[in-house]
Amino acid sequence: MEAASSVPFQRRPADISRGIFRGRQTMQQFRLSSHLKRGALGTFPLLLRSFSRHGVTQRRVTVDVVSEDPLIWVVDGLCEQRQVQQLKDVLSRQKLDNLKKTDAYVDDMFDERRELQEDAQMLVSMISSGALQTVPAEYQEDPLRSLLWTAMQRPELLQSSDWDLALLSTARRAWCTQWNPDDLARSGFRKSAFRCKVPEELLPQLAPLVLDVLGAPVQGLPGTGSKDQRGPCWVLRDTTVVRYQPDESQVPHVDTSDVTMLLYLSDSGGHTCFPNLGCSIQPREGRVLVFCSTKPTQRRFGGFAGSAYGEPLDATMHYGSLMQDSSHDEKLIVQLLFAAEDANLSLQSWREGLLGVKLRDAEKTQNLQAQPMRSLPRAQRRPSLALDQMKRCASGCRALALDLTVPGTTKVCIHCWQRRLEQQKP
Repeated sequence: MEAASSVPFQRRPADISRGIFRGRQTMQQFRLSSHLKRGALGTFPLLLRSFSRHGVTQRRVTVDVVSEDPLIWVVDGLCEQRQVQQLKDVLSRQKLDNLKKTDAYVDDMFDERRELQEDAQMLVSMISSGALQTVPAEYQEDPLRSLLWTAMQRPELLQSSDWDLALLSTARRAWCTQWNPDDLARSGFRKSAFRCKVPEELLPQLAPLVLDVLGAPVQGLPGTGSKDQRGPCWVLRDTTVVRYQPDESQVPHVDTSDVTMLLYLSDSGGHTCFPNLGCSIQPREGRVLVFCSTKPTQRRFGGFAGSAYGEPLDATMHYGSLMQDSSHDEKLIVQLLFAAEDANLSLQSWREGLLGVKLRDAEKTQNLQAQPMRSLPRAQRRPSLALDQMKRCASGCRALALDLTVPGTTKVCIHCWQRRLEQQKP
């Protein structure tokens, strides 16, 4: 794991006017004789009230610097139990299961249940139309290859919905080839978690927490105020609630944002893993994980509005792992993605743009919260594509060709099959 090179802020001098030292001075002022007459049970509540009154029970904000480059901070004490419960109450009233589940995130694309559903739809359609009987026997057990063969040889047997399904399925599977299959297998991913947009009612309650981190207004997040010239202009790119249950995890990926905030609303569930750094962060109720998936550049790297401003950092590839114990409790998090929107941005690191007062004044530690990644059983995923391991795409692509021979055509990769379908569709 790449260790943090330095701690960005000076540790605050010990404040002896607060904490246990002042608590002891206060205790010495008690009239012990009168308290002891009350007995132990009578004295204990008085001690608690004294400690609470003098700040001993207040939770201190701490920032553990897991890494400076890329920036990864674990923040504890920023979101108190009362705030966590308020957020949970909102989600409980909204009833997560009644909210619309997302279907266009990375995890959704790789979910094995989605592929099984696509295959079932293709197979039912091919059987009902009689098209499957015309397909060579060697392809009949693979719905995708059967549909592609029919599209080129017997297009008149396909309905408009069949073409739409074929285009959708080939486009999704072509897109998924961008991922390293070894990364996917090592993560153990098979099923995606339930993910939905953060309810509008929740956004104002998240605003104070965001201000504690960014210290500046955020476009799209009510309650953060107007433009502050001290730091970058921030825009809220995405907000989601994610609920992990047993056997659900996340695909390794790099966020398309400059700054990510993960707020854990539970202690249970798998860790947030950074495989390229060899470390993981354990969920803890109220904990905030802040990390930056890009580094600032003189001009927008993404080149279009809505994308991250900076240059992506592969080291920040991460995923939510499978539950690492026998617990059947769910893992609940709120994810916030932010992008800078400033043509005159001049920062060496996003650390310079994190201006929240509580974050700046927090007690700093170095690499105490990160844990080594545990090795998980490799996921035995069903092959998404039947590839010819001995033949490259005939069109000159570097990708392997799909193991599908159609009279009058050459063997090509899934990307080229996608283009063929687009040209062939009536």
